[in-house]
Amino acid sequence: MQIAASFVMGLYTNQLIKFGGDLAVGAMGIIFSVANFLVMAMVAINMASQPI
Repeated sequence: MQIAASFVMGLYTNQLIKFGGDLAVGAMGIIFSVANFLVMAMVAINMASQPI
């Protein structure tokens, strides 16, 4: 699963470099970092509420 995700991210990056340039790649990095942080917060809340 992680290999497939890495492959897809590579495709995203190549397309963004081709059509959007450096700014688009930087924006994608920021957006995915924020999204990853939000997902980690949701997972933490779910794991913390399981013992209740």
